[in-house]
Amino acid sequence: MLAWRFVARSENRKNRCVHHLRRVRLTRRDLSSETNSARVGSFGMKRKTDGPVQHPDTPDGRYFVVRGRLWRKSNPGLGDDERESLVKELMSARRAVRDARGQSVATSEARKRVDAAKVALGERGPVWWIDGIPDYNRHMAKNTPYADWFSSLNMPESRDIGQLVASRPPPCVELTGRQTYLESMPKHEKNDIELLRTWTLPSKATLGSSVRAHGILLEMRARLPVSSKKSLVLESGELVLGMTADARSEFNAAAGVVSAAMKDIETLPVIPREIQDILTIKPVERHRWLADGRLPSAGTRTVRLAGRARQITFHVFDPKVVEELLDSGAVDEWREDDIAAAAENRRRAAYKAKLTRSLKKKSDEEATAKSETAATNLSDWEEFDRDGLLR
Repeated sequence: MLAWRFVARSENRKNRCVHHLRRVRLTRRDLSSETNSARVGSFGMKRKTDGPVQHPDTPDGRYFVVRGRLWRKSNPGLGDDERESLVKELMSARRAVRDARGQSVATSEARKRVDAAKVALGERGPVWWIDGIPDYNRHMAKNTPYADWFSSLNMPESRDIGQLVASRPPPCVELTGRQTYLESMPKHEKNDIELLRTWTLPSKATLGSSVRAHGILLEMRARLPVSSKKSLVLESGELVLGMTADARSEFNAAAGVVSAAMKDIETLPVIPREIQDILTIKPVERHRWLADGRLPSAGTRTVRLAGRARQITFHVFDPKVVEELLDSGAVDEWREDDIAAAAENRRRAAYKAKLTRSLKKKSDEEATAKSETAATNLSDWEEFDRDGLLR
């Protein structure tokens, strides 16, 4: 009776364990599918697609959107023959960049060909429209006047920016730096501002990133005296410096510092959080590509955290290299290479585990056969039989 109860209890415990393992496996499978779908939605990458990926065009036909970023379209005024010739030259130049990998001189020449072809097509350089609207090429759509239109699209990257567009002006409406700066000030301080100056941040400096623009603002503030730091703000892609009339000397000094710094603003190194926003990458990807050399570093920078004694050191990046990576689409190629490498590593690990199991099984079989042979081959058995004791 006791033995029967022990067996029944063991069977029930075994069934509960099996049921728990099945639930854990199903949960992991669901989480894995949700993670993969989220990864596909965040990066725009799909293992299998039902058809060609569609990139929406802006209502004015000047840009198309790829993963939330605006890319300028080619000049519609070009003739068919001229456009076809320039596209062939662009494709040839891109193949030259691929073939010249590892050769600095050849790579530089090939990239110059790519840039010349894009400028001729109207995708870079001076804009091809004449209504005076500024260029938002390579800007994130959520940071431009197209944010309201972009948020209305049924796209994964445009679903979470509805709250960001409520305070933005409609497309093709620009506010001056003085208007936006004064509107953001308290009412009792508006009448005191008499000295005002603005500097427009070029797209080559910001690379279409609001994080980069804010980083430029912080860099400019770091070069100003403590009393003038908060007088410099960022409004609609412009640096705005505003002070009262009795601070004319401080205003002139601060304006001189900002004007001098704006001359080299396009060569300002890119810090980690800026390159992550520009290239739309994750910190783990930045660390991986930096470690294997695919993402070249322009050196390191050490800063002291505000209010703390601890210092941090991080890598910075050349803005020209970041711009080339953004234009060439190398990030997508790196992600595909990482996916292929991960699949190869899983295949090798599975093969290694299978080989280990087979070798262990073979060694166990050999050990069993050896023990059986030793048990049957008793010592002095022939002498025992020869003496006639087995008869």
